[in-house]
Amino acid sequence: MVVEEEVRCPSCGRFVGAHYKCPYCGAHIKHRLSLRLFKYGSVWMAIIGVVILYLVAIKVIHVPVVKVGDITGLYNFANAKIVGKVVKVKPLRGKKGKRSFSITVDDGTGEIRITAWGDVTEDIARLDRIPRVEDEVEATGAIKIDEVYGTSLSLQSADLLTIKPAVFSSLKVKEVYPLEAGTLVSIKGKVKYPPRPYKKVNLNFWVEDETGKIKVFAPKWTYQDLKKFGKVPRIEDKVELSGRVYVDRKGKRSLTLIRLDRFKITRAEALSKEERVSKFNIGLITSERMGKIVECSGKVLTLKRRTNPTNVVIADNTGKIEVVYWPEVEKGVDRLVTIPGASISVKGKVTQYRGMMQVKVLHSEDIRLTGERG
Repeated sequence: MVVEEEVRCPSCGRFVGAHYKCPYCGAHIKHRLSLRLFKYGSVWMAIIGVVILYLVAIKVIHVPVVKVGDITGLYNFANAKIVGKVVKVKPLRGKKGKRSFSITVDDGTGEIRITAWGDVTEDIARLDRIPRVEDEVEATGAIKIDEVYGTSLSLQSADLLTIKPAVFSSLKVKEVYPLEAGTLVSIKGKVKYPPRPYKKVNLNFWVEDETGKIKVFAPKWTYQDLKKFGKVPRIEDKVELSGRVYVDRKGKRSLTLIRLDRFKITRAEALSKEERVSKFNIGLITSERMGKIVECSGKVLTLKRRTNPTNVVIADNTGKIEVVYWPEVEKGVDRLVTIPGASISVKGKVTQYRGMMQVKVLHSEDIRLTGERG
């Protein structure tokens, strides 16, 4: 056989294995082609394998983009790329070095969780690569399918997560109304009415600028963060916020508050020198002081309670004015304040309704009793 001839010395007939020269008689062994091919071929195959691993590491070799809606059990533990928009972000959890990372991404066909653990999470935090709601992301990792926790994609490196930040258009309130649902916008203004929690889960409030007013809705997870960081807005607070346009069945527009990192608030108490409270006789509170915060004193003439708001007319020796406040304020108001003939002190914002000047009370402590009924 050819193989038998290749492993024996043609001179002395002894077994020489892979040697090119007989170790016994010193004869040169010819026709060792199969051994040479194996020897050099194995080296080249090792080099090619290392090159392939390197190309995978630098992502030159294409990892397919997979649609969430197409994922089945056959994808379990497969490498895939998910491209979509962030709809939910969970804060980093656990102790430093052992923290977990989780976001939910929607690619238009379904939602999937993108997760990371340990060192990968720490790299994401160090590189400030934590995406926000509405950011577009591209994530490459291993798909995991679990009966309890559902489908997720596990990141093996922070470099396998790329982020395209969402773009918000800064607009006046009036410019929001023609926009389509889902448009991302930023607005500035003052909180017009006392914000109202809905079933203690969500929050609704109105924001007004010089062009108009619009309703803002804070969903459960945003409202929880507002409470956690002490940013729940109050009437007359100045706010800057970013949200997504929502259009109801009647075509009315509102904004859904989605990004707490883009929410800025200046409390009404932090007034500039021009906005600080001045005390006036009622007769001097005219339309020239519209929008200013004033303080005045007088006796209660009449009281009229409606659902929204309560109206109290007070007067001094220079004139009379209507004092209004909403149910949220009324809860903390002393009932003696509203008894006709009682002397009271009022602080609030000057407004006008149907030609009559008003003082709008913003907080219950801003209306108080100064004297008994006369």
